[in-house]
Amino acid sequence: RRGIDYQREVVELIEQTRETLAELYQGDQDEAIKRAQKQVIFANTRESYTTLAQRLNYHGGFESWFAGELNNAKLGSVSAYHEQLPAFLAILKARNYDFSAFFDTVENISELDKAERDVCLALWSEGKLSGDGNCALDS
Repeated sequence: RRGIDYQREVVELIEQTRETLAELYQGDQDEAIKRAQKQVIFANTRESYTTLAQRLNYHGGFESWFAGELNNAKLGSVSAYHEQLPAFLAILKARNYDFSAFFDTVENISELDKAERDVCLALWSEGKLSGDGNCALDS
């Protein structure tokens, strides 16, 4: 249970950090001030992570992640993974846990343009695709 709480709270912390950064980027401040504030936000995020891990008395997997350089791409990768996880789990289940079939399906989805890919993954997440899971979208 502690591990589940830990992972959920870490993902929430990352999402909060992304929201704070988005607000910063929309501001009128000079770019140099934004860069400095961004570093403060990252330092606060690291401190919040340490507090979270100590409070839950759980240390699993994110220590080195937070110890390394934080940047928008790194934060975004965690968000994207967790956002699309239900779709990927549904695909894996529909493919009877056959990783080769799973990767074939995911590769086909990756070839769609972004809008179609987003719709396709949403359909998988919502349980509206199964079987062959053809994401060919009619215009």
